[in-house]
Amino acid sequence: GCDSLKNIIIPESVTQICSFAFEFCTALTDITIGENVKSLGRFVFLGCNALTNITVDENNFYYCSERGVLFDKKKSELIKYPSMKCDKEFELPVTVIKIAEDAFCGCDALETIYCRQTVEEWEQMAGKSKLSDNVQIVYVPHFMLEIVKEENDIRVMAYPKNLAAEAGTFVETLDADGKVLEIKYVTAGEPMRFNAEDVKKVKAFAFDVHFKPAIECVCEKLE
Repeated sequence: GCDSLKNIIIPESVTQICSFAFEFCTALTDITIGENVKSLGRFVFLGCNALTNITVDENNFYYCSERGVLFDKKKSELIKYPSMKCDKEFELPVTVIKIAEDAFCGCDALETIYCRQTVEEWEQMAGKSKLSDNVQIVYVPHFMLEIVKEENDIRVMAYPKNLAAEAGTFVETLDADGKVLEIKYVTAGEPMRFNAEDVKKVKAFAFDVHFKPAIECVCEKLE
């Protein structure tokens, strides 16, 4: 309820910010979280409807921020999207598997969220996030790739997501000059093996049912 507080820098001496710490600090626009904060309670920014930016010290081992949005360090949880952030669009990191209950509370400017997760994953993550019904969720197709380079071959596991069942999905290997060495059709979750000789790049790609390019994912400089 500190309604005159506009910005604050959390000092290095602070290791914990308790639940509801800045509740209804209605003038708070900017906060910097220090490098030693290792615990954030629930609803820390509840009712902070003027918040535009959250910054985390880059040396913090537990939390991080990207374009003013607060995440845990691994970006597996989206903790807070500032209510007064003026962006109309937001691209949700593919690493996110959890969204805090008040993460999108009061975000009136937000119109579109681009989501690489599946519909089911999004609904499980965001069911309690208080996201406005006016926000459109656009599901962006993509690949998850798991690549293991062994002595004589490369093992690739591909997980095409958000694609129609009829879509053709493929993995190919390329040499240093971009020449295609080998190409295989993807069966999701089944390992593919490629001869490792001369391979410098692995590329996964897909075509939709009309044979138009849909997505592409490239892993370069395999060691």
